[in-house]
Amino acid sequence: FLPPPKDKRLSPELPLPKQLVCRWSKCNQFFDLLQDLVDHVNDFHVKPEKDAGYCCHWEGCARHGRGFNARYKMLIHIRTHTNEKPHRCPTCNKSFSRLENLKIHNRSHTGEKPYICPYEGCNKRYSNSSDRFKHTRTHYVEKPYYCKMPGCHKRYTDPSSLRKHIKAHGHFVSHEHHEMLKAHAPPKGSADAPYANGAQLLLPNPA
Repeated sequence: FLPPPKDKRLSPELPLPKQLVCRWSKCNQFFDLLQDLVDHVNDFHVKPEKDAGYCCHWEGCARHGRGFNARYKMLIHIRTHTNEKPHRCPTCNKSFSRLENLKIHNRSHTGEKPYICPYEGCNKRYSNSSDRFKHTRTHYVEKPYYCKMPGCHKRYTDPSSLRKHIKAHGHFVSHEHHEMLKAHAPPKGSADAPYANGAQLLLPNPA
């Protein structure tokens, strides 16, 4: 391998634990500054290999030699080893290894929420696509708790939300009506059958 420049060799002024080491295969050179380590890796190690693309040979790398098809992808990956975070927030000085993560973080300062829930009638917005995805699941994942008031089709993922709905709209179902629903319920497993975990608030039996 290529020898390092003289100014990037082990510095006698710093104790060993405070220095940075390049863990690339057969390298193990020490550096005083993170930028020196980053420059060293980028200049001497990040090179295309025949029929393999850009391969990471950092000790313990989880990719196990699987290559990247572009140099910029390799450079971003190397930051997981060097802990380089070149993208700094101008507001709070927090740093990130990826520019996209900085953009998402900046929205916590600006309040920008560009990701809108696609579900019709829902106008909730989020600063990142991951949070929006988690939210949209509430529209499509099975909701076992449902209101039994005739004509009301509201369903919920948790019983507390159902109770709030019933109290807010007065959708209390009498004990007699509940028994009638059970008697006329479609067979279990039918497409028209109510959810097995349906919940409701019952009015007490009249005295």
